Amino acid sequence: GNGMTINGTLAIGSLASPARGVLDPGAARTALEVGTTKFFTSGVRWTVGSAEPVLLEQFRWNQAGSAASGDVKNIMVTVKDKDYATTLSSDGKFYVAKFSPAVEFDKGAVLDLGIKLDVESGSNRTLDFDILRRTDVVAKGKTFGYYVLPANGSSDPTDDSGNFANNEPYYDAFEHTISKGSLRVEKSNLVPAGNVAVDISNTALGAFTLDVKGEPVQISSLKLTFSVPGEDGTQIDNLSVLDENGAIVAGPKDVGSDETVTLTDTWTAAVG
Repeated sequence: GNGMTINGTLAIGSLASPARGVLDPGAARTALEVGTTKFFTSGVRWTVGSAEPVLLEQFRWNQAGSAASGDVKNIMVTVKDKDYATTLSSDGKFYVAKFSPAVEFDKGAVLDLGIKLDVESGSNRTLDFDILRRTDVVAKGKTFGYYVLPANGSSDPTDDSGNFANNEPYYDAFEHTISKGSLRVEKSNLVPAGNVAVDISNTALGAFTLDVKGEPVQISSLKLTFSVPGEDGTQIDNLSVLDENGAIVAGPKDVGSDETVTLTDTWTAAVG
């Protein structure tokens, strides 16, 4: 055949020095509250080589934690202060961002990006947004048009330590735990102190506030104790608990002779 000349010295683009990005949280969160918004769960960066600019076309994150896809929403990848929507894989574990047009990084620039989300639910579950393989970073040189494989990590790091590896996962991100719900009962001055007339229906006797954090709390039993000087509890009938909108959530039930009543209706206190 015809003689061929091969260029064995062509230098193409590169992505070197993999490191934790500026958008990375920098540590594991052990009590990430439900309701948290725009939380950057993971972030990475590389330095573009001196041979040519690089075009970032696609990026894929692997959610290796136990949280379900329905526990989070608004999953966005941020590059150069711009947010890009992600597409979820059929198995619910991979989030892919496609950049159109591709995001350009000049020679010597830092390619830095992160992934953020809103926490909707998932009490005691985990979020762990890794990069499984180097090929999950899809970038190519602008001048010569060849696809670029980012540089390997230098070791096999401790699991979930926010470091790059020379095996899978390529970037082993910090694992964050979504906190359990909590409930605190506080006194309220919504109903002022005063005298209560006899034989009056629908009289407000008191008020309290429920401070719910993390996730909605289901209440299935509520015991109330009264102090009725000179009388027993049987003087209080049809006791009900109402929510902030005036709707009955528990009761009505009569107070017993021991001046207590236990309401066993099941109702849910929302976060807030």
